[in-house]
Amino acid sequence: MSALLVLCTICGIYISCSNKSSADNENLSIKLKHALPNTAINFNSRSSQFLVLSLNKLDTGLYRKNFNDLKGISQLGLDSLMIMSDNLQNCCLSISVLKKNNQKARDKSNKVLKSSLTKPFFFTNIISGYKNGKQVIVVDQNNNHDFSDDTILKFDASFKVFDDDRISAENQLIKLDTLPAIPIQLSYYKGNKEEKVLRYAQVFPVANYYFMQLLDSNSYNTLKHYAVLIRLKDYWVNNLKMGENNYDIVVEGVNNNRKSISIYPKQGVALKENKELVDNFRFELNDTLKLGDDYYRLDSLSEPINTLTLKKLHVNMPYFGTKVGYVLKDYKMLDIDNRYHELSSIIDKNKPYTLLDFWGTWCIPCKEALPDLKKLHTTYANKLNVVSIALDKKIEEVKKVVYENEMNWPQSFIKYDHKKSMITDLNVLSYPTFIVLDSNRKIVYRGIGVEALIHVEEILKKTE
Repeated sequence: MSALLVLCTICGIYISCSNKSSADNENLSIKLKHALPNTAINFNSRSSQFLVLSLNKLDTGLYRKNFNDLKGISQLGLDSLMIMSDNLQNCCLSISVLKKNNQKARDKSNKVLKSSLTKPFFFTNIISGYKNGKQVIVVDQNNNHDFSDDTILKFDASFKVFDDDRISAENQLIKLDTLPAIPIQLSYYKGNKEEKVLRYAQVFPVANYYFMQLLDSNSYNTLKHYAVLIRLKDYWVNNLKMGENNYDIVVEGVNNNRKSISIYPKQGVALKENKELVDNFRFELNDTLKLGDDYYRLDSLSEPINTLTLKKLHVNMPYFGTKVGYVLKDYKMLDIDNRYHELSSIIDKNKPYTLLDFWGTWCIPCKEALPDLKKLHTTYANKLNVVSIALDKKIEEVKKVVYENEMNWPQSFIKYDHKKSMITDLNVLSYPTFIVLDSNRKIVYRGIGVEALIHVEEILKKTE
């Protein structure tokens, strides 16, 4: 429960930053320190891991030129191999190969890719091959185009990640915690100026990574045997003093296009156990957050990563947000009878809390949570509104399940292919997701799965 209390109070706390290079009435400029691998951090896979493919499937001429410049390959005595490469500042090769239906994105990435080869150390090369039934991976860690002085990683044929669709990608990645994080030197260019940064990452084979499904069948059948995933395990940090509480800033990722910024309390947040809780404190550049009585935009992040700048905003109207501590806007919602209503019009304002239930008829965990949800609705009928929002293909299927299960509370429907909706705004990625609002539509809690209903009941009991 301490984590819940921290969540509910975070937005009203004054901020003062240690180790900041400058601060005035408009901006906060915060210096960040590089931190070594830490298994206690709940890393964001979208910004901290990325697929590395081969130039061979994009431009065989470039592949051959790059291959001929590399040393220390023959000494490995591999039975077969492929060089996997990318410009990790832009991740342009994976974009070029994967976005086969987006010619504009491909052209832009190809241009960056080819210009990268004119800067000899802008590319990271990885050998992926086989020897005596084992897969062998060697990263050019010091970026000297010579593999003879680099760590040799070996994997049994039984090593599989993302090989079971029934297990989430995040849960499958847990098995990787025992893999070593090796140092890799990356080069960043600002104009013609090169800056070198030592990163730490796990590197391993990955045949069934979800982005691989975007490849054409010919490329997939070849690359699945050699594709490599890099999983960064280092990050940048600073400690923030916010009134009586201490908070951490954690910046992870490889560049400004692929990074996440977390600001979370030191106490009360179980980083490994409660991913949904940690995600509440995760932001991107240009996101807005409230610090004390003021609003700030996450304005810029230097590259290489070392300084985070927050710009003070002058907000003259109500500000709505989608994280705990912010007021949710009054969404217009479609009910299962094809009528639109504002959220505020379908809830009893005399009740202190409203529970938003994001579910779908296709979702087995949602159905498993339904008895507990119904019990909660009945037990706390005098203090809790329940509004269910179904993400589904057909409104008729939702109606059928609602009536069969006597879900006697407001029901809303969002078609599964709707590009912009309440679900995308709230970044609902897991089902069921439960979000608790107070009487002012302020978000006081969010969680996933049937276990979240235990926390919801704890909140309700506190009002007795």
